Amino acid sequence: MNSQTCEIGSVRQLFDRCVTGDGQARRELHRTYYPVACRFLTRMGVTGADQEDSCQEVFVQVFRRTTLRKLGPRTRARQSGA
Repeated sequence: MNSQTCEIGSVRQLFDRCVTGDGQARRELHRTYYPVACRFLTRMGVTGADQEDSCQEVFVQVFRRTTLRKLGPRTRARQSGA
């Protein structure tokens, strides 16, 4: 899976697996979206160690179960155009 070709449903399933504590899903999420986060930060002018620290902090927050649960409704609302 990569961020360019994955569909919303498969991303939702990946998040759902992460919420249940699936380590493989978390590794897949990190492997897929870490480069995306780094590219975003590069466009924002963040590079080097600051970029690495920021990307890691993003994933620390995402992997906290409560953070993932909060992402669900927001993601669904965005898909429905709300």
